[in-house]
Amino acid sequence: MNFHDSSNVNKYEQDYGQVLALNALKATNQVCDLFNSSDGRIFALIISHPNGAPGSAPLSVSFTCAFYHLPVIGVSARHSIFSDKYSHGSFLRTVPPFSNEAAIWVDLIKIFGWREVCVIHSDDYDAKKVLSYLESASQKGVDFKITRQVTINTDEEDAAQMKDFISLLQPVKNEQTRVILLFLRRKFAEYVFLAARKLGMLEAEWAWIVTEQALDASNIPNGVIGVRLLQVSEVDHVADAVRIATQSILHLVRSDYDAMKHLHSVKACSDNPSEIQSKSKLFEWLSDEPHPTLLSINLSKLVWPGNSIVKRQQLVCIQRANDGKCQKTEKRLVHAAPISFKKKTHLKSIYLLLIRKLFKSINLQLTLIKTIHLVHCSLLIFQLMNNLEDINYISNLPFNN
Repeated sequence: MNFHDSSNVNKYEQDYGQVLALNALKATNQVCDLFNSSDGRIFALIISHPNGAPGSAPLSVSFTCAFYHLPVIGVSARHSIFSDKYSHGSFLRTVPPFSNEAAIWVDLIKIFGWREVCVIHSDDYDAKKVLSYLESASQKGVDFKITRQVTINTDEEDAAQMKDFISLLQPVKNEQTRVILLFLRRKFAEYVFLAARKLGMLEAEWAWIVTEQALDASNIPNGVIGVRLLQVSEVDHVADAVRIATQSILHLVRSDYDAMKHLHSVKACSDNPSEIQSKSKLFEWLSDEPHPTLLSINLSKLVWPGNSIVKRQQLVCIQRANDGKCQKTEKRLVHAAPISFKKKTHLKSIYLLLIRKLFKSINLQLTLIKTIHLVHCSLLIFQLMNNLEDINYISNLPFNN
């Protein structure tokens, strides 16, 4: 749910609780209040913070939850900082960071045979990741060099002036390099395009590759090259995050019901995180039906604090075609339910932005708090830990399995 959509604020506040504060400290306090007030156990957060939204609430929420090893699934967070697993050890996401576009840029540089490029970028962590990837690629077999870097101060958007951008681009025009890589968010990209037009830097001999954020500029010129995510529906991403969590819970119940007794969760911000971690053992679950809607990577892996006893060789799809059909499978050792286990429907689901569910013997209630989607469970707590550098956890598994 996009928290900028104020038309439904009152409805969601009434039905599900409170709106997440934009202030980082207040957002942290809200999470702690939820820990303290919950009748059951919070076992996951699904958080939405659309690109361009104000505030840094997702960062503070992720820090807080990582402290207690509680998983946070971001459905719209595109910042590279969340890939830092030292600070955000329990953060997963269904969308890649904008900095991943650098890999595509390198491919384009190779295809077009360019030897020199100029990079115009912001002065933030994401831009540093882009530059690091480009410099690494240029040293590892891709024959190109960065002739100039133009750094734009993006801290004070209101103070930006056209004359400043013209003066920054003038040296670029005077050089021989005619390939521009632009990594700026929309507002500053508009300033750059205006200045480039005045300087004649949008003529036929110039080539521009821009980030997805810049593609939304109101004055984007014809002929620029950029990439954009195909699946951007927040509803779909939220549904996928809920489904992957739901399916993994069902798998744990079916494979080893006694594991529920060994699961631990934070009940208050005063809890000792070391105690929670010391009592937790890893439980892994590998989806055998990864991303049928092609929103993400081929394999989904979840790690739980608990025990898993039963493991079997199963065929797992490791490569899919564009239409979602499996092209390649291989046998892998995965956690599985006992052979004698009779498959049952444990969940009853209602599709909205999220779903409310009832376990027959486990009281499961899903609560949406505008930008945070909190799942409460009286007996269960699951923890997802990302074993990859970055994550696109998407499954879109059926509700009624």
